[in-house]
Amino acid sequence: MSVEGVPLAIVLALVARDGGAQAAGLLIGVSTLPQLVTGPVVGRALDRAANPQRLVAVAAALASAALIVLGLSGASGWPAFVAAAALACTTPAATGGLSALVSTWAPPTARLSVLDAAGYNTAGVAAPVTVTALATVDVDWAFFALAAAGLVALPALLGAPSSGSTGQSTTSGLRPALLAIWSRPRLLAVTTSTTMFEAAIGGLTIAAAAAAAAHQRDASAAGVLVSAIAVGALVGSAAMTRGSRGFDSLGQTLLAIAGTGICLLLMSISAWPIVLALAALVGLLDAPLLIGTYEARTENSAASIRARVFTVAASLKLGASSIGAVLAGTLIADRATTAGVAVIGLVALLAAAVGYAIASHRAARSTCHC
Repeated sequence: MSVEGVPLAIVLALVARDGGAQAAGLLIGVSTLPQLVTGPVVGRALDRAANPQRLVAVAAALASAALIVLGLSGASGWPAFVAAAALACTTPAATGGLSALVSTWAPPTARLSVLDAAGYNTAGVAAPVTVTALATVDVDWAFFALAAAGLVALPALLGAPSSGSTGQSTTSGLRPALLAIWSRPRLLAVTTSTTMFEAAIGGLTIAAAAAAAAHQRDASAAGVLVSAIAVGALVGSAAMTRGSRGFDSLGQTLLAIAGTGICLLLMSISAWPIVLALAALVGLLDAPLLIGTYEARTENSAASIRARVFTVAASLKLGASSIGAVLAGTLIADRATTAGVAVIGLVALLAAAVGYAIASHRAARSTCHC
């Protein structure tokens, strides 16, 4: 939860203080772009650690401290940028690293992936709802609430069963994880498509604020829009725990990305009540997207390098997200427009097409070489 609410809290804090979308995009970028480097480093450390959940707990504690600094600084000035950089160092462990650990606590199954995604989506609902509610009183308290959520999780992390790691990886460095992503068509396809998608979605919070203004709504309406997406995601996760899927993991991921793109395009030309309904549908598609992504990574990576594959992939996504946030802040600035939402939808459709092309081309080439 502490990770999920950060971009929205930053946007609402800076908009409330006339900091503007550009400043918000820059601060979000600082909190995510360095993860291109920190994520792989964290992944290697987790693979080699005798008790990796302790490293995740330390990262969660440091992230909470950084959020407290953001609240005390009002998300402005050099302390805010230092805190954002600290988040960039700790977030990979709380996202991709934690998901990789989950797969070591029990045999990897489709249901485990569903439950893992449901956990993220539950946090995805609680975070924007909490941030939006507290922003009506004092947005700085939103950062304190997110920090508290991270601290509450510490006992559970420290009390989790040992992953059984010996503290020594069978392979060293990041090369095996990068080679696995590059050489396995399905893993490359899901990594490329989700990274492109995240580059688009990284600017969604800023685009949502601009869209709310275009509909003559105040800044808090962006929080309502993000909350609608989060609620849809939670409903989607609940539905996935009951039903069976008709697609494999990669197909499910690509269809969810394409569906999200279509919904976003429709949001850019619809009236506000319909926008909220479509936002919930975007969230609904997030569950199969996350679950398909986790399963594709697990199915196509060896246990000895899985944490690195997860954290490298997560870092690529978060780095792309930061670029999207900075671009959205720069290009949208403080305009009241729905064009940003439309562009994000188009990029999502492109991401799905690229993922499909990679998987199809690599599979065809592999068949020809047989």
